[in-house]
Amino acid sequence: MKKDVLLYSIVSILFASFGCRTEHPLPDCVREKIHQIMQEPVRNPPAEVWQYDFEERKVFFIPASCCDMFSELLDENCTLFCAPDGGIAGHGDGKCPEFFSLRKNRILIWQDKR
Repeated sequence: MKKDVLLYSIVSILFASFGCRTEHPLPDCVREKIHQIMQEPVRNPPAEVWQYDFEERKVFFIPASCCDMFSELLDENCTLFCAPDGGIAGHGDGKCPEFFSLRKNRILIWQDKR
């Protein structure tokens, strides 16, 4: 019985760690961006990083941290692609007004749980 429980535990840990993981690895620059956010005071609502497919590439969306601030849409190299929303009028910087209607494959990459 103990051997069965031990075997089941090991298999469960392996599947949880490796077995079902199909997404692409997170770019280092996105990990660094998350690390930077964690050095800031907790945001309200909590900070999040979302991954989407947009214009045939992976992009990372970071919602604005407060009123009248721009959100950030970053490419895989963390180059600022555009600000889809936010700012005084709430319409972003105007460089990608179609983002919300054309984005696909929404994945929550990270949410601040502090």
